Amino acid sequence: MDDFAKILEEWEKNNNYIDKDSSSKKSSPQKNVKKRVQKEFKIDLHGMSVKEAIAHLKREILKAQTSTEIKVFIIHGAGNHSNGKSVLKESVLKWLNENKNLFNFYRAAKSGEGSSGVTIAYIKPK
Repeated sequence: MDDFAKILEEWEKNNNYIDKDSSSKKSSPQKNVKKRVQKEFKIDLHGMSVKEAIAHLKREILKAQTSTEIKVFIIHGAGNHSNGKSVLKESVLKWLNENKNLFNFYRAAKSGEGSSGVTIAYIKPK
């Protein structure tokens, strides 16, 4: 079981999550996420100041809340134009942490998803 599946399984256990769509067969937590997520979209923050990026992020996240969980790819960049330190990434992670009530969870993107230049968040349903 990979790290993501372990984290998801622990989250589901701690939050008494019951997948109403799952069959009687036990499926992996990773597969359950794919069933629950109805929509995916991207928020690209490249080229914005920290103030602009956080305002845009907040506006888009609040607009996106629906009755189903939504997977959001937050593209903040890896910091290649900021002396190797992603100022936007740090600010996005701080904002996500301060607004945990809006998200089921968030995580760093894996290789093939955007790696260090992307954070993936799962918006809670309304």
